Amino acid sequence: MNLNLDLIALFGIWIALFGMLWSNRISLILISLALGFLFSSLLLIEFWSIKLTASYLVSGWMAAAMFGVTLLTGGQYRIVSRLETSIFLLIFSILSILLIFVAYPLLSGWFIAASSQLLIGALSSIAVGGILISLSGDLLKTLSGYLFILIGFILFYSQLENSMLVVSLLAALILFYALIGSYLLIVSIEGEP
Repeated sequence: MNLNLDLIALFGIWIALFGMLWSNRISLILISLALGFLFSSLLLIEFWSIKLTASYLVSGWMAAAMFGVTLLTGGQYRIVSRLETSIFLLIFSILSILLIFVAYPLLSGWFIAASSQLLIGALSSIAVGGILISLSGDLLKTLSGYLFILIGFILFYSQLENSMLVVSLLAALILFYALIGSYLLIVSIEGEP
């Protein structure tokens, strides 16, 4: 694949992850989630056909749209943001960047066919997803963190299997997770006073 397209996709994933970590607006979080699926699909074109990549991309965008429609019709939803969380996010972001560049040489030996951009993008998605799950304290960011971990897993798994059945099961998993996440968002909105 073209190195320039891979680098654009990697920087796009980093922009989406940065937007997810530091944004406190619902619209920017949903845009970051959609951009994460878009730029990860650019990395997947190297191993999957256009049809498989498009089905993955559409399922990711549908998940972001499900969260958006749920929050739009569900009522008042506020992002929880605290200073302590921001400090820990900064610390763990720096540590995860260091961990990514330490773990990259080991993983490049395991995944020989993968480009360095794909491996760094997968590690970045998994690291930021873990940070969002453990530190955010907000349901929307936690749900998005699980989706970013799934994006990282799919980036790793893309070079191992490229059958239509596996990709459709992954797309169904993304949509099923978005359905459960939308339900949890509705319950949390209705539970607030």
